[in-house]
Amino acid sequence: MRRGLIVSLFLAMFSGAALSSLHAALQDKASPIGIFQGATDIGNVAPPGVASYSPEHDTYTLTAAGPDIWFKADDMHFVWSKVSGDVALEADIDIQSNGAPRRKAVLMLRQSLDADSVYADAALHGDRMTAIQARTKKGELTSDVELHFDAPAPKRLRVEKHGDTITMWLSEAGEVMHQVAKPMQVHLEGPFYAGLGVCSHDKDVPLTVVFSHVKLEQLR
Repeated sequence: MRRGLIVSLFLAMFSGAALSSLHAALQDKASPIGIFQGATDIGNVAPPGVASYSPEHDTYTLTAAGPDIWFKADDMHFVWSKVSGDVALEADIDIQSNGAPRRKAVLMLRQSLDADSVYADAALHGDRMTAIQARTKKGELTSDVELHFDAPAPKRLRVEKHGDTITMWLSEAGEVMHQVAKPMQVHLEGPFYAGLGVCSHDKDVPLTVVFSHVKLEQLR
């Protein structure tokens, strides 16, 4: 009885915004996965997403459900590191062949782990559509610039941040990466999060994506 009262008082102390801050602080102490500092579910993801790293193959395998990374809030599993300044993130991406057409894998720069956070990403969809996406203000609608490909989908994607300018780069078949689509203007305060995200575009059916040869670098 006494223990239950203590727990109730503790939860009452950390209600609302305070509880959210505590949750974020605990996430920051997550266990490392390869070159990344941690992993977490963002938004509505059930069952919980999972991520693993294979040193032998230098691959990150993420499995997650989730309705979407879009509109005013996101639902995904996210493997991340906290970074500052100008950065670039790139990877080869292999999306599970079956699932919703708009299932997606993203290389993301994100202000916080809140579902409605400001962010920008380079996204590869299951139907081969590739896009640079952004939410420029917390809780506002996402916008994008889309590129549509016939078979095959781009093999490698890259997202770069230079000041507030975010650009997307790709390689379709192993050629030198080249910039595509119109840049997005997104302001990210340091530190922010850089990482890999997966969303199945189906709240009930998880999607598996393999990211390989992942490179996260600080730019001058």
